[in-house]
Amino acid sequence: MDFDNQFFSYINEIYNNDLQVPMYQLYGQGGPYEEEMGYERDYRKLQELFPREARGISQQIREQCDQLEYRGSAMFDEYPDRFTIEAICRRIYRNLHPQEELTGMSFGNDPLLQLIQVMLLNEMHFRRCRNHRCQRRYW
Repeated sequence: MDFDNQFFSYINEIYNNDLQVPMYQLYGQGGPYEEEMGYERDYRKLQELFPREARGISQQIREQCDQLEYRGSAMFDEYPDRFTIEAICRRIYRNLHPQEELTGMSFGNDPLLQLIQVMLLNEMHFRRCRNHRCQRRYW
C-alpha cells in the first residue's frame, strides 16, 4: 500500500493550522463531576451575598462541618438529634464571642444563636445532599 502525502493531508491541516478542535469527544455531556461542581459553585456564589457578619459565621460553620464530614458522623445520621446540633451551635458561638457565656435556657432566646442554628442546618442539608448524590455512583 502506498501511503503518500495526500492520504495524510487531513492530519497536516489539523496540526499545521493550529486548530484546537479535538479529534473525538472523550466524555459525554460533562459528566457527574461537572454537575456536582455546578451545584457547589452556585451554592457558594449565593453565600457571597450574605452580609459581612453572616459571612464570618458561615466560615465558622463550614470549618465545623468540615470536621464532621466523615462516614458515620452525626451530620449524616438519618435523624440528627437536637442536642448535637445545639452543642455545635454553642461551639460556634463561643468561637465568635469568647467573652460571653451561655447558660441554661438562653439558647432559645438569643437571635445570633438562632441564626447560627439555621445556617448550620442549611450547610448540613447541602452536605448531606451532596453525600447522597455522590454515593449513588457505582463506578
